[in-house]
Amino acid sequence: MAKYQITCEINAPEGAAFPNKRHMILPPSALRMAAAMPVAQNLFLTRTGHFPHASGHYVERKKPIDEWVLIYCTDGKGWCAFREEKHEISADNAILLPPGEPHAYAAATRSPWTIYWVHIIGHQMEKFVETFDINPADPVMRLRHGGQLIHHFDEFYDVLKYGYNPPALLALSTSLAHFLGEMNLQRSRSVSKPREVEENIYATIEFMQQNLFGKVTLSELAQYARLSVSHYTTNFSALTGTTPIKFFIDLKMRKAAEILHDSDGRIKDVAAMLGFDDPYYFSRCFSKSMGCSPTTYRR
Repeated sequence: MAKYQITCEINAPEGAAFPNKRHMILPPSALRMAAAMPVAQNLFLTRTGHFPHASGHYVERKKPIDEWVLIYCTDGKGWCAFREEKHEISADNAILLPPGEPHAYAAATRSPWTIYWVHIIGHQMEKFVETFDINPADPVMRLRHGGQLIHHFDEFYDVLKYGYNPPALLALSTSLAHFLGEMNLQRSRSVSKPREVEENIYATIEFMQQNLFGKVTLSELAQYARLSVSHYTTNFSALTGTTPIKFFIDLKMRKAAEILHDSDGRIKDVAAMLGFDDPYYFSRCFSKSMGCSPTTYRR
């Protein structure tokens, strides 16, 4: 980060001519209609866009705007500055600029960024920001699988093919909420971890899901992640908030709940199906994970 003083107005329009760009601004009539809708008024977008390889892209606002600005970079590099701090942005990074504050952002001269961006209004946005748990000293959000978010921007455009009518505006608001929720889900919680380590840990989660009807040991999971048991456990807990074995048991319990809902098989048979030799231990695990016994859940 570096100190940065914002000194001037927009120097280049946000919709500057970039090859294959997309830029959509909702008209005032649509915003007034959304403001009158109980759901949309709490979370809505005013404009969105996609600027690929945006060489020369530069925006600087001395006068604040009453909108959140979310910039999501999928390729290349750029920077954002607000509160007199400058933050570097690269692929699979996103940054959220708060309303009411001067800011600036630009593509790097070499390897200019490709970005998807959206301007957001509504009181519900503050709730989303709380869940993001952004560090003011380091507001850049690092995403694990950022490319999965691109389809949401396509969805914004697809929804508005139906015009600016109430059903379309409601769908746009819920699509925005879905995008924000998935972005939070895809966040990397530990910026110091090498990407390969994170990817290997998440690969073990897929391995767990593929082996719900069997038994998997901690050493097997660590070996799958190419880490020692201690390093695997530490990194797994940092990324998920729990231990690998507890995570695996919780996955099994969710599968057990699905089986109990869809069948009338005996509980001890469900336990055996999921690799539990002791049905009483299975019941204890189920109660701890789901908040009630298997019998109560089935009822």
